[in-house]
Amino acid sequence: MPALHIRPDHGWLNDPNGMVHHGGRWHVFFQHNPQRPVHERIAWGHVSSADLVGWDPHPVAFAPEPGGPDRAGCWSGVFLPWLDRPAMAYSGVVDDTHASTVVVREALDDDLDTWAPPYVVATTPPTSPRCVTRSASSGRGDGSRCWVRASAARPRGAAVQLRRPA
Repeated sequence: MPALHIRPDHGWLNDPNGMVHHGGRWHVFFQHNPQRPVHERIAWGHVSSADLVGWDPHPVAFAPEPGGPDRAGCWSGVFLPWLDRPAMAYSGVVDDTHASTVVVREALDDDLDTWAPPYVVATTPPTSPRCVTRSASSGRGDGSRCWVRASAARPRGAAVQLRRPA
C-alpha cells in the first residue's frame, strides 16, 4: 500500500465513500472491484490510518449480495453518524440498467471489517422508467436528522429530502 495514495493491490478503484474517524483511526471506504480492473459489480474497499499518512489495508468491507438490493453493485454512499452502531448508506444497484435503491448496512465489529446484510430505506420513485436514485447523503440541521437522496428524471433532475426529528 503506498504511503500517501490509497489504492488496492489489484482491481478497480473508484470514488472514496463513507470516510469516518472511528475507534481512534481514520477509515476510508472506496468503490472497488476486487476481481477485475473494470467498473462492474462494485464492492467497497477499506483502508484505515492512525495518522492520515500511512494506510493499512482491510478486507473488502462489503460486496453485492446475490439476490439482494445491491446485487449488481454497491455504489456511492456515506457514513451515518447517529445510529446505535456504525452504519453506511449507499446506492444499491439492482441490475444492468443501473436501477437502484438506497440501502443501509450496519457494522458488526469495531474495526469496521464485518457488516450486516443490506436493508432498503428508500426506493426510486416509480414516476418514470428513466428515473434513477444515486448518491445518498446525510446531515443534521435545525434539530432534525436529514437524508438527502438524488433522484434524476431525465431531462430534468430533482432532489428528495427526507427528515426525521432528532
